[in-house]
Amino acid sequence: MPVTHKIRVQFPVAPLILYVSNVHSLFVTMLSAIEQIKSDYDYEDAKEIVNNGCESGVCFKHIYYADTVGFFNKYPDEITRYVIEAVGIEYITESFTRHNGNWHYHFNDLVWTFIELVSVEIVDEYESTTCEELSYAY
Repeated sequence: MPVTHKIRVQFPVAPLILYVSNVHSLFVTMLSAIEQIKSDYDYEDAKEIVNNGCESGVCFKHIYYADTVGFFNKYPDEITRYVIEAVGIEYITESFTRHNGNWHYHFNDLVWTFIELVSVEIVDEYESTTCEELSYAY
């Protein structure tokens, strides 16, 4: 059962009473971009992304420009930093040049690259954990 609290706010004109349900939900922690991708795609999805790339349409939550540009706009620093650390800053400039400065196409490239890199992490983590579990079984 949700916890409801009554909050009284005084305004010069008239008192206003706000009913806030689940006060805890006011303090929701935002996931990082990596955590978001790991929650959006499981091992099987990630393996398909690694094998076929995002361009194949397998990253079903990030297919359209609205999805990828929106995701980039939510996590621009984290995505850019991660891609630069993984593949180098040259990739960023090449992508921007390749798309003649079109920000939507450029952001789409960065997000798909980011998703593909995180998918490699998901697959590696899952497979290394599975191998460890199998080695303990024998």
